[in-house]
Amino acid sequence: MDIVFSILLALIFVGLTTVGYFLKDLPTLLRELRVEESRKNSEKEIQREIFFRQLKGSELANTLEDWSDLIMNLDKTSKTATDGDRLSALQKRVLLYGSDRSVKILSETMQNFYHSSENSFIAICFICHLICSLKYDFTGYEILPIDIIKIKIKDYDSKENKEKFTEAQDIVEGRLKELGLI
Repeated sequence: MDIVFSILLALIFVGLTTVGYFLKDLPTLLRELRVEESRKNSEKEIQREIFFRQLKGSELANTLEDWSDLIMNLDKTSKTATDGDRLSALQKRVLLYGSDRSVKILSETMQNFYHSSENSFIAICFICHLICSLKYDFTGYEILPIDIIKIKIKDYDSKENKEKFTEAQDIVEGRLKELGLI
């Protein structure tokens, strides 16, 4: 009986030692599995982003160019800016190829257009914010809306224009901050 008991104890000891050996490496193994899963997800996300950027790159560039044309050619495009077909095409391309941030800025821009009581300075500021967002989507570079305004408006530094743009910019940025977009 003592021999059976000794053999049984020896087997239990060997079994516990084996289990203990594997259990001590369990946290390391679990950590490595999490890292590998994270790496796999990151690689998938990068591949998806690369594919999407290749697919939408030229369309996003065209969208950025068309919205930039709208602001840079205010004199020529003021009549066509509200042209339903052109505006719908611009909206559709932002919706298809822009980031969620760009789409949200577009929606606020369009809400401004729909309310004709808003002044043109606010409309210009909204469009400039949209262009900045599209530029970031396309290039990854951030620019300031005020820089676009200064490029286009010759007499920006006049007291009257500076006050109007500052007021409009405060209104637009306040609205976009409420939405968490800037």
